[in-house]
Amino acid sequence: MRSQSVTSSAHGGRRYHPYAFTEQGVAMLSAVLRSETAVQISIHIINAFVAMRRFMAVHGGLLQRMDSLEKRQIHHEINTDDRFLLIAEDGGWKTRC
Repeated sequence: MRSQSVTSSAHGGRRYHPYAFTEQGVAMLSAVLRSETAVQISIHIINAFVAMRRFMAVHGGLLQRMDSLEKRQIHHEINTDDRFLLIAEDGGWKTRC
């Protein structure tokens, strides 16, 4: 993955093209491209951004809760793995049972 905010002084700008447009980039592009197909595609892309923003507004709290649960699960899995490693290093299961 390449950084899109870093410029190259040797070449006077970006060495690589970005992989995605921002919503503002699509709006600017639609102002430049005048074909019917370009306008329709730009409208669809901007509508997708609007739908995504609405989805995040409605479900943002749920997504944050899921993220928090996932982080807790990962933390517990790491702790469990560490415990199993300690048991294995102490001589296996027979010393604990």
